Amino acid sequence: MSYGFEVGDLVNFVGYSYAPDYYYPDDLHGSMGIVIEKLTSPWTTDVRVYRVYWFKTHKITEVGGMHLNVVKPNKQTNYDGNEIQ
Repeated sequence: MSYGFEVGDLVNFVGYSYAPDYYYPDDLHGSMGIVIEKLTSPWTTDVRVYRVYWFKTHKITEVGGMHLNVVKPNKQTNYDGNEIQ
């Protein structure tokens, strides 16, 4: 899986990393947003951090790439069932 996103990418928040017997509350689970800036992590070069505008909350947060998935549009078809280019 690649965590490399570009400014303008539509993303979905997939939640925090799993830890046994511990619940990470998150208000953004399942929310969609748009990447507005790529950031450099202050802790490590291995983690990519992005500034994301969330449509649901109208807030901007900084999120690690491992907590995001890119949203890909569904293939569109016409009335004959042929894919629209």
